[in-house]
Amino acid sequence: MTEMFSVLESMVPNVFPQAKRENIVGETIQYIQQLEEERKRLETLKKSQESTAVRPASSHCINGRNSAVNVMVAGNDVAFFGIQTAVNRRHLAVEIFGVFEKHGVEVLAASVSRNGVGHQLDLTVTAFVGGNGDRVEKIKSELLNL
Repeated sequence: MTEMFSVLESMVPNVFPQAKRENIVGETIQYIQQLEEERKRLETLKKSQESTAVRPASSHCINGRNSAVNVMVAGNDVAFFGIQTAVNRRHLAVEIFGVFEKHGVEVLAASVSRNGVGHQLDLTVTAFVGGNGDRVEKIKSELLNL
């Protein structure tokens, strides 16, 4: 028994050397409970990722007068916006981000580039849309009307 308590003492976090057996058993129980909770959390996360990965991404392209908006929706929550538009006024990129803010969409990542020769603005936005397909359609429409 003494050897087994020594093994537990060395394996379980928060057990101090020379701890009483009651403390070793109590800390071991807590540690096992924490591990079980972590296992459940990871299983839930794995199921969530599997269900999202199975869903095919949808893709749309809408062409406006001098612009195009390509959208790919992965699962229900994340959308990838590819926006190409002629630079016809100052602060256009700020206006584009204002559309996302207006709709309560969280921008996760973005990249902006401008082709000086063709006066073209290319903007790629990854956004958390929270499973709201209507919101994606409204954003696309507003972006094309800028």
